[in-house]
Amino acid sequence: MASTSYELFLIRHGIAEARGDAWPDDNKRPLTERGITRMRKSARALAKLGMTIDVVLTSPLVRTRQTAEIVASAFDPRPAIVNVDSTVILERPKLKDYRAAIREKLAQTLELDLDRVSVKFKTAEKVGPVGEGRSAEARRR
Repeated sequence: MASTSYELFLIRHGIAEARGDAWPDDNKRPLTERGITRMRKSARALAKLGMTIDVVLTSPLVRTRQTAEIVASAFDPRPAIVNVDSTVILERPKLKDYRAAIREKLAQTLELDLDRVSVKFKTAEKVGPVGEGRSAEARRR
């Protein structure tokens, strides 16, 4: 089987509105004007450095989608923006008891029927940093 190599760049979302009474649903907190401005400058700087991006992976949160749009718009050609279906690999806490609640929240956030949402959890069988409880891992499918 041939091995494929990728470069993965992690970009945290821009400055978002503060949590609180104005934004009781954390999923809907948008970027601030300052966050938008700073993210545009940062994205343009990455493009000027000659960096290329094939795809932007994002969660469905408003602030992360806004960040993804800003980053993608700085590049020519514009990379595709997609959501990620992942498997969470974690020794503790055990997440199986939260499966129904997590599926429901994902379906609600993504505005999908519940039967279209799949959530998978597994352990690392006590091997490596994840198995020793020192880290967590997520894999994109």
